[in-house]
Amino acid sequence: MPHYYSPATGEHIRTADPAPWMGVTDIAPPDYDPATASAIWRDGAWVIEAATPPEIPVPDAVSRFQARAALHQAGLLEAAEAAVATSDMIVRLAWQDAQEFRRDSPTVAALADVLGLTPAQLDELFRQAAGIVA
Repeated sequence: MPHYYSPATGEHIRTADPAPWMGVTDIAPPDYDPATASAIWRDGAWVIEAATPPEIPVPDAVSRFQARAALHQAGLLEAAEAAVATSDMIVRLAWQDAQEFRRDSPTVAALADVLGLTPAQLDELFRQAAGIVA
């Protein structure tokens, strides 16, 4: 996708449709790789900044297998199973029979609390789980 900038304003955009950017050129700086950096014309010179990878969204749910595999990879599966074994019947049934685990479920919140996981750690665990394929 072309990269357009306006030396007059310093604005920079990546777009397939440059029509709104009248008077803008598609000159890119040397050694510029748009996959790994962004470039902007500022104060008469190119400024190249490392690209910030987009944040992976937290999935609403993961499969039972994905959840258990992510817990295993994080070294938490045995602790989770021990916590489930001492929980009420609903939690034990959910652990045993649920086809998926939802990020916003009370069972997941209770297990995260017992395991000492912060909300951010639980989000990361869900992201990791979503990437696991059987």
